[in-house]
Amino acid sequence: KGLDIFMESLKRLATCALDREILAYVTVPAANNGARADLVRHLADGSQTIDSKQWKHSTHYLENAEWDALCLMEHFCSVSSTVLRTDPDRDYASKALEDALNRRLAHEPLQYILGEWEFYRQKYEVTPDCLIPRADTEILVETAIRILPPFARFADLCTGSGCIAISTLAERPDTTAVALEKFPLTLSLAERNAKKNGVDSRFDGILDDVLASPIRLAEHAPFD
Repeated sequence: KGLDIFMESLKRLATCALDREILAYVTVPAANNGARADLVRHLADGSQTIDSKQWKHSTHYLENAEWDALCLMEHFCSVSSTVLRTDPDRDYASKALEDALNRRLAHEPLQYILGEWEFYRQKYEVTPDCLIPRADTEILVETAIRILPPFARFADLCTGSGCIAISTLAERPDTTAVALEKFPLTLSLAERNAKKNGVDSRFDGILDDVLASPIRLAEHAPFD
């Protein structure tokens, strides 16, 4: 059943060690369907947090086990948190989910397992060829949107997934960008993300090392 799969995912992500004291925090009463449904709602809403101090001693500790379990289930079982809350007895068995859980238990980043992540107002393909877009980096996008002059041309060094340049371009359709990246696979990823987010015509990717002399970026100057 869907709830059983969710809770099993949660327990496995919370700890690999079958410590009874630990599992007491994530075990659902089997005989009480109402309590089980309520717990699903709490977990899916993110409104209930397992007391991490009780199981942080585990060497396999994953701080956001509840969130990870929900994200993996939504992605690999094609089920939304809303459906999970309203139809907790549905069967969401998935070999892909099992494989994803094993990868997460090995501490592979959730974003790489999902293969995509949201940044600012856009969604990005992410792989081990790039760093994972971080929410605290969005301040750079907000600043660029605010201070770039009309019809600006700007450079993004070591572009990675391209998230900074692409989100800026998406929010400022009057601008263009030159994105520099050292690694071919990473630059290809950024170019795919630019196309996916509809800004590829204004995103010029350059394969080069920012520490090279002379740097090819100079050929594309000036910048604002």
